[in-house]
Amino acid sequence: MKHIPNLLTVMRMILIPFIPYTYIIQDNRVASIILLLIAAFSDFLDGFIARRFNLITDVGKVLDPLADKLLLIAVVWSLFYTHNFPIGLLIAYLVIEVSMILLGALLYTRKERVVIPANIFGKIATALFFITAVLSIWFGYTSFIFALFIITLSMKSIAFASYVYHYINSFKLRA
Repeated sequence: MKHIPNLLTVMRMILIPFIPYTYIIQDNRVASIILLLIAAFSDFLDGFIARRFNLITDVGKVLDPLADKLLLIAVVWSLFYTHNFPIGLLIAYLVIEVSMILLGALLYTRKERVVIPANIFGKIATALFFITAVLSIWFGYTSFIFALFIITLSMKSIAFASYVYHYINSFKLRA
């Protein structure tokens, strides 16, 4: 039982390459959305199980957000590749997500092995992203979808700022 949340996260990571494959190569929106919804549900389920049964681990605290970030990168790249997703938005999402991956890795590999847990801003941003991505895959790129991506990017930016704040404080606490 104690490994179920991490197994769900690993399953989500295994799904990641299949979403761009079904969307770009097979041009199958329905399959892409189903895979994305399975990934979203597994994200919710692993967190629920971990919290409900007190199965939270440092590995899970690292793997879960990593899976979310890799999934987001795969989906944004797929949308850029197929829908003329604006390069500015692509770059903004990539900078935030790659920076968060690198900061997380830097903290985790330190001698003290600091893990910054997910916060409400990150959870809201992830939920908004899943909703926006599904709508974008289904309806295509519209001004409404663009507005949703901007809102999601704003929440991602707030989450990023809070993680940077924790990152800076982790150095102050160690000094």
